[in-house]
Amino acid sequence: MYYMRSELRRFCFRAVVCTMTVLLVGLWAHLWAGYILSLEASARSQASPTAETVSRGVRRIEMRATAEEEPGASLPGFFRWLIGYDPSDPISVVAYTIPGVVEIGRIEIKEATATTGENGDKEVSPRPTISSGVTPSIEISGQGPQVLIYHTHTQESYHKTVEQVYAELPDVRTTNQQYNIVRVGKELADMLTLRYGIITLHDTTDHEPPATGTAYIRSCATVERYLDKYDSLKILIDMHRDDYNARSWNPSTVTIDGQEVSRIMVIIGTGEGSTGNGYAVRPDWNRNIVVAQSLVDALNDICPGLALPVNVKTGRYNQHLSTGAILIEMGHIENTLDQALLSARYLAQALAEIMGEK
Repeated sequence: MYYMRSELRRFCFRAVVCTMTVLLVGLWAHLWAGYILSLEASARSQASPTAETVSRGVRRIEMRATAEEEPGASLPGFFRWLIGYDPSDPISVVAYTIPGVVEIGRIEIKEATATTGENGDKEVSPRPTISSGVTPSIEISGQGPQVLIYHTHTQESYHKTVEQVYAELPDVRTTNQQYNIVRVGKELADMLTLRYGIITLHDTTDHEPPATGTAYIRSCATVERYLDKYDSLKILIDMHRDDYNARSWNPSTVTIDGQEVSRIMVIIGTGEGSTGNGYAVRPDWNRNIVVAQSLVDALNDICPGLALPVNVKTGRYNQHLSTGAILIEMGHIENTLDQALLSARYLAQALAEIMGEK
């Protein structure tokens, strides 16, 4: 009996060891495969400029695929991807463990007021400014579409009201495009095309699956296909709905003709990244911000406070593809869809003004 119990204990011990070994090997293989796939996706999304053309005041960069990767595509890079820092790099450890410390190039910089967004990007502080009243070189000319509206985070929705019936997902999202940010994009596209005669394309592709964190890789490919097909495009709008931030969004609405209208925030990305590695190809953000500031000025001419100040962050947001590329937040999660739809109409009016089609 004692012998049988000993054998049973040895058998159970070996079974547990084998099971744990298989699980650990499987986990390591899964993480390594995920890292390799992320590098491949990064290589696809990163591109190097082969030619630059200036057409009707908007710089367009023609791209070609390259094997170029972000810094860290190695074993240390794998650790950075897996745990957030490279154990062999003291600077990256400090940047990971002490809030507010980021690395730009190889220089450690303390950012006392930087805030981090959902993608790990940071607001640039102090915020760059540009004089009001600037005029971008964007005018309606030639044939073909002038504006492209698309949605990297396609499922973002708004505060659900009692009259609305749809399946809501976590984080204030829905795949029902009658109630998410796609509906607001449609409103803007219709207003620009039908009321102001500005031919506008609206892409409704859901870029979020299979993971929101990689949505920009897919939306970048979408925008590149449109640019390859339509060289007439002047403005590229990645339309979002923001999370609520009392510091930024107070108040949440403005009143125009007795109606509550959600406020608008335009975001420009520098592409330098939140950790200092940045992107191989970065936006010419000093030119993108001219478009952004002129739009903010036009919105606030319609109603003071309708637009927040231009927000410059360290992300890229596909703005390396054109100097007419901007990201627009149409209100936040505490706004209603109706408030955002009203806001889209005034956004169309402001865009028409800066494009010379009042």
